[in-house]
Amino acid sequence: MRGSQQFDLLISGIQDVLVKPGLLGGLLGYRNVNLTLDDDRIVVLPHVPDNAPLAAYVESRIAPKASQDLSM
Repeated sequence: MRGSQQFDLLISGIQDVLVKPGLLGGLLGYRNVNLTLDDDRIVVLPHVPDNAPLAAYVESRIAPKASQDLSM
């Protein structure tokens, strides 16, 4: 079994949140939460219960994606 690691992340450094089912975890009620950071690194939080509000909590606190104005 792999050990756990702890990282301190600033909410302001998170660019996007993606929830994905794991290989077997989806059937067991768990998901992976992937956090994309501003420098394009991805932090994977494995084994997050389906009913945990983690993804919604982070999404509600990150800045909305900057929309690009293509009509110049």
